[in-house]
Amino acid sequence: MRGYPWGEDWPPPKGAGNFAGEEAIDENWWYFLPVIEGYNDGYVRTSPMGGFAANRYGLYDMAGNACQWCDDWLDDRHLYRVVRGSSWCDASPDDLRSSKIWINEAPVYRYSHRGFRCLVAQGN
Repeated sequence: MRGYPWGEDWPPPKGAGNFAGEEAIDENWWYFLPVIEGYNDGYVRTSPMGGFAANRYGLYDMAGNACQWCDDWLDDRHLYRVVRGSSWCDASPDDLRSSKIWINEAPVYRYSHRGFRCLVAQGN
């Protein structure tokens, strides 16, 4: 089981999220990064929040756009934090899995494809 946010099918269906589709290839694209053939989400790099439909839990943009920094430490020395998910520059089946964990991510690194998610819980 691969566990993609949209289900089990590959490639992602239209509107699944902001990934490295064919629209990403321009003069600024890193030549060594692949794209998903036949996929086009309409955004060359990042997309606005809420740009894709909510999932069955009412959460938006859970796939693609930016990988998410987590509160968990990856190592006992507290040098690297856990980063999960996929971003606008990811295209491989393994990188787009919901369970993907990126390693060697020190909190001092800054990238346009890394971010965090704010959640607001409604009280009773």
